[in-house]
Amino acid sequence: MEGFHAEGRPRVWVYRGTAPPTVRLDDPDLLDKHQQWQRLQQFLALARNPDGSIAHGLNDYDDLVGFRQTLESHLRDELDRVLDEEAEPETVPSAPAKTTKPRKPVTPGVEPLPSAPTPTAPEPLPFSHLGQLGEDQYGHWLRWHYRDIAQTFRWIRPGRFMMGSPHSEPERGGNQALHEVRLSRGFWLADTACTQALWWAVLGHNPSVFQGDDQHPVENVSWDDVQDFLHHLRHEHPNTPFDLPTEAEWEYACRAGTRTPYWFGATITPDQVNYDGRYPYAGGPKGRYRERTVPVKALPANDWGLYQMHGNVWEWCADDLRDYPEGSQRAPVDDPIGPTESASRALRGGSWILGARYARSAYRLARTRDKRLHGFGFRLALRSTSPVRPEGA
Repeated sequence: MEGFHAEGRPRVWVYRGTAPPTVRLDDPDLLDKHQQWQRLQQFLALARNPDGSIAHGLNDYDDLVGFRQTLESHLRDELDRVLDEEAEPETVPSAPAKTTKPRKPVTPGVEPLPSAPTPTAPEPLPFSHLGQLGEDQYGHWLRWHYRDIAQTFRWIRPGRFMMGSPHSEPERGGNQALHEVRLSRGFWLADTACTQALWWAVLGHNPSVFQGDDQHPVENVSWDDVQDFLHHLRHEHPNTPFDLPTEAEWEYACRAGTRTPYWFGATITPDQVNYDGRYPYAGGPKGRYRERTVPVKALPANDWGLYQMHGNVWEWCADDLRDYPEGSQRAPVDDPIGPTESASRALRGGSWILGARYARSAYRLARTRDKRLHGFGFRLALRSTSPVRPEGA
């Protein structure tokens, strides 16, 4: 067969640098086979380690069995016909922004750390010299400009929260033991994933697969690529420690004071998050699959003013996965940081590629630092070097 090597191994087409083809077919059954194969390619690209093994976080038995059945059922009969069809890129409309009534931040499950003695004057927010400072229903914000590109940061106050997931949470995975974490330092976190516009302004090129709207998140970037981006920013702003959030900081900000699987509750729809709606959460209804990214502010922000912490693109973290503490008598973990000398780094939040379970607040993924995928992006952080508790924080 044309679709197989001489020794019987199937040929695998892996697209790099361009969007996956969209096949125009009248037969809905054949189109569905194409979609299944496309999803399998995406899964394998995400899940495989360099040695061919399945990486941590995507080794669930049911996932693997389902993909194996898809491959065995359709590969020999349909793969060549589907992938050889003439195709033109399909325009997938971006999800319209869902307007929500502004809400004051809520903090169930978040307990502020004991306050320091009241200073005689309010302590200034760190890095406020970078741009315009203000306050709204979500809290303090900082608007920073790089050339003509604006990026808003949100002040994430210090506090404590429950990291991980309880045993009762549906579809939870391993290494997600629920435990208390205390963060003694506040930090600024970008209210959106880094856009293609900002990446282009800093580095002068755009590696993204889904181009055409520079307000989409930059994707197809490795952790090492992001370090090059940060190096350029630090060179131009030598006294400003641009960075990535740690895994603990990311989950704290994502939860925004909640303990549910998602910041908005225990159920999820594609109106809230950009994920593969054909794979719902905990028996929920199926929904739309957009098959691509959407603009960074196309879907609602959480209660701390952060957009799309769930879905759209996975977000690189500063550290690798650490082992969570086990057992009932666990002391709180202060300012945890995972390994930083390892070959891998954590990714959080899920993406447009996979189903709802991977977008949960507690879900953990790790990939090698040089791994690129059209579902990998990041979010900037500005971390203070000492505990800072502004007035009212």
